[in-house]
Amino acid sequence: MIKYAIYHQENFKGGSFYPLMITLVKISGAIVAEIGSAYLLVQAHTIVAALISFMGMAIVANIDNIMASTVTSFNIGQELAANKIQYK
Repeated sequence: MIKYAIYHQENFKGGSFYPLMITLVKISGAIVAEIGSAYLLVQAHTIVAALISFMGMAIVANIDNIMASTVTSFNIGQELAANKIQYK
């Protein structure tokens, strides 16, 4: 997403600023979620709490994998070329 936003700035009304910000927020959110899940796992005082934290971390990781597969399973440039962004 970052690469496309940088090399195709003319496709965006305000340049590549907003697409880059959205991408950075998504990356930051994934990193914070993983760190938060790991922190909860480390701070667990019982086995049950550790298992619950581990399951939460596994769910976050699976959601991250699903998001990554939706981005990498098709050619973004080709999709945007076929479906032009229309501004009103």
